[in-house]
Amino acid sequence: MFRPARMAALVSACAALTLGACTATVTSSGEPAEPTLTKHELEERSTEALTEMAGQRPASVECPGPLAAKQGESARCDLTAEDGGSVGFTVTVTSYDKGKAKLDIQVDDEVKAAPTEGKGNMSTVSTLPVPIEFSLPDGWRSVPPKEVNAEGAAFVAVHPASSKGFTANITITGDVRSADEPLTRAADQALDDLRAGASDVELGKRNEVGTDDNPGLTQAVRLSIPYEGKQLYLVQLQAFIGMADTGDPSRRAVTQVVLSALPEQFDQLVGDFQDFLSTVRPEGA
Repeated sequence: MFRPARMAALVSACAALTLGACTATVTSSGEPAEPTLTKHELEERSTEALTEMAGQRPASVECPGPLAAKQGESARCDLTAEDGGSVGFTVTVTSYDKGKAKLDIQVDDEVKAAPTEGKGNMSTVSTLPVPIEFSLPDGWRSVPPKEVNAEGAAFVAVHPASSKGFTANITITGDVRSADEPLTRAADQALDDLRAGASDVELGKRNEVGTDDNPGLTQAVRLSIPYEGKQLYLVQLQAFIGMADTGDPSRRAVTQVVLSALPEQFDQLVGDFQDFLSTVRPEGA
């Protein structure tokens, strides 16, 4: 069988909690300003909720502050586990009434493993059929897929410095397929999926690599998407990685890793993408 997705217990935590001790500052005129949640309150209540959900207390929780106690306001926080691993999470105010703020905590899918000798600062994605680990190049940062409308992705990283009309990004998805199904079928399906929402989808060069048990495929794709009333032309480099199921030879896990960028961004970032792919491996390998 595929190695089970060893999700860190804290990653699966998703809690709603009520804060009863929100602070309210006072203006010089004596009128109360907008109520806020202090840094200490965010960290303390987040720690309590995550501990309850995961069954273990994190080594530390870091949140910014203060946060306005207003529906829709959110803050990004970081959790560090006892083993040195870390994960980000988002705290969002869902309601505020009579001095009590109700918060929702959404924990990221990406877990950053503790640095170990010979591995450096590796990150882990455990929500794929075969969990993987990798290292992001400098200048890239991970973001929760929901924040960039990529709910179907297991992992998303963006390159903020390239955000001139479009922010270049890397996405990771995965599924399980029949072992006798060639990767070209998964690649063709990716093109069909693009054509459902984009136009001018054009396949460029396609290369097949690897072995029969663990094949690989890359393909370059040009496309255009509607953006702010005009067509935006993009380039994608898609990589498909097949991993055999040692317990069931009839199955294979396929991981898809995609770089999306403007043509002028692509030449600058394709090297980063290639470096990134060279670090991708099964978790613990």
